[in-house]
Formats: sequence, C-alpha cells, structure tokens
Amino acid sequence: MEATRVTVAVEGRLGLDGPRRMRDELERATRLSWRCEEVDEGPALSGDLSHILLEAVIAKGAEMSLEYALEAVKRCVARWRAERLDDPPRARVDTSSVTGADAAGGTGPDGPGG
Repeated sequence: MEATRVTVAVEGRLGLDGPRRMRDELERATRLSWRCEEVDEGPALSGDLSHILLEAVIAKGAEMSLEYALEAVKRCVARWRAERLDDPPRARVDTSSVTGADAAGGTGPDGPGG
C-alpha cells in the first residue's frame, strides 16, 4: 500500500495550548487524524514550546485528495502566522512517500485506515 505523509514543522512562540489547538484545527480542516510531537530542545521557563511536529498519513485512494489536504494545511498555517503579527512562528509543510507498515496506518476521511 502506498501513502503520503504530510508533516508540518512549527517553530516559535506557540503558547501552552498552541500545539493542541493547531492539531485540532488541522483535524477539522482536513478530516484526518494528526499526531503532535513536541521536539525537546531543553527546559523552557516561559511555557512556550519552541518546536513541534504535526503529522498525518494519507492513504493512496482516500476520498480526500492530497492536493485538497495540502491546501487546507497551508490555510491553517497562514492563519496561525497571522494571529501573531509581533512574532509569528516559522512553519514548514513537507510531504514524503511511505510504503509498507507506515502506509497501513494511513488516514482516510473517516479516521485511521480510511
């Protein structure tokens, strides 16, 4: 089975509820299940995370096209950046092909496995 992994890397001042809010917004916008991983870069006293990764896998043949999902992700990222005009987070959206066991966990519009 083939699939595409979509990864959103966000760096900057995110706030305490930022990662959860970002994940929830991506799930609503794309109807995909997203995994959020905080990248540990040492202790932070401010309560702001400096780097998170949000990741979803879209199985080939899922009802939602990869192009639609990517456009929805880009709109979410633009909105996050616009909310923080003084110090917007840096964000990068990447895609990569996955096969085998990683692709088996692909996400369709109805959750894991499509």
